[in-house]
Amino acid sequence: MIMRKNRRAYWFGAAFAAALLIPIWIYLNVLQNTYATRPHEPDPARGWTVPYAGKGGTVYVTPQGHETVIWLFRIDFGLILVIAFCGFMAAGGLGRRTRKPD
Repeated sequence: MIMRKNRRAYWFGAAFAAALLIPIWIYLNVLQNTYATRPHEPDPARGWTVPYAGKGGTVYVTPQGHETVIWLFRIDFGLILVIAFCGFMAAGGLGRRTRKPD
């Protein structure tokens, strides 16, 4: 009974996480595609000193840009885990299962 009461909350949690995931994922991909046009040599004058293995080979980015990509990836991964957990719990979780007669 308790599980049925919480199903709606789990579905809303999954929907909220998906609503956050989509724009963050799009921003991450746009950022990675703009990194593809960066120089393949370090440029200390512009601050592009951190190597980043992206699409099209290794390019150099700023330390702040590198940290931004790392954190966006971590947030995306965490949101995917939240969606999976909420979907699992909304579907019934590990609640009582009927046994087949032997």
